[in-house]
Amino acid sequence: IGPWYSYNQYSAIRAIYDYVLISGDRAFLSEKINNKTVIDYCIDQALFKDDIEKNVALIDYGSNHNLLELKKTDRYQFFVPSPNAERCWSYRAVDELCKWAKVTSQNLSPHADSLAKLITNKLWSEEEQWFLTLDTLGHRHFLPSIQIFDMLRCNVLSKDQEQKILNHLNEKEFLSEYGVHSLSKLDPAYDLNDADWGGPGIYAGDAPELIEDLYLSGYPEKAEDILNRILWWGKYLPYYPQAIIADKIDYRRNGRANIIAGITSTQSILFGLLGLQFLPDGDVYIKPEKTNLFNKFEINGLQIKEEVVDISIIENIISVKTKNQKERKAEIGERIYLYEN
Repeated sequence: IGPWYSYNQYSAIRAIYDYVLISGDRAFLSEKINNKTVIDYCIDQALFKDDIEKNVALIDYGSNHNLLELKKTDRYQFFVPSPNAERCWSYRAVDELCKWAKVTSQNLSPHADSLAKLITNKLWSEEEQWFLTLDTLGHRHFLPSIQIFDMLRCNVLSKDQEQKILNHLNEKEFLSEYGVHSLSKLDPAYDLNDADWGGPGIYAGDAPELIEDLYLSGYPEKAEDILNRILWWGKYLPYYPQAIIADKIDYRRNGRANIIAGITSTQSILFGLLGLQFLPDGDVYIKPEKTNLFNKFEINGLQIKEEVVDISIIENIISVKTKNQKERKAEIGERIYLYEN
């Protein structure tokens, strides 16, 4: 649908993987579209521009136009850390999808491991404590973009690399009172006219996505810090526009006024703060993180498969109510099931 974009492959596989995991609809993978099954489509997307018969290689994702569309620099193009890192996630996801579809696996997970090592070997800079880009002449470039934090979800980074890139997530570089900046405030390419990716603000889906990634990667304090900075979104914005400013209560005025990526804020609460997890066997649980943001939290009428769930957290006690089960309680940090297959 629409023109090709460098994140299309990952996005398509991710949407299908999440749908099947959450719904349990594994038969969907065998449905045909234009004489090709959904699982075959996933395999094709995972292998886009790739040849698994050859040694693993970085993919050239083209010019700035196919990536962040930055106006004042061309330092994020060609062989870039992301979406090359997302390929690793996609390989592993497709292996699991093949298992669910009961078709022969392409055995792409070892390919993912090799690619993760190559990304580090080619693009990691110990001096900058950051992942660089590589141009077609073999020159490496440093660009402190929010995009690098997307690598947290891809199972590519070592713990040491995670901690080093997260050291950049500070008031001097990426953080301001009302949110996160898409480009470091220190970079000469910082562009006052490009809130989405050029620095002053952030694409509406990206700050909540970073919050979720930080929770899931084991950095709840950093996740909560950013969540606290953007809570004003829900108070002041009746709907989420394309980009939201980080250093004041404002938004991009010349972009889309309402964007579907705003739902990512819900994900940051459900999957991040509450630790909502859907398991391949059909079970669903939450494992909320301890937080200083509130003493009381409620969410009512949450549809989880056949169950309608009410969740409340008071101090350190979690309470879960459903129509089919008695009220159950647990303490913060403990797993409590919402649905058991």
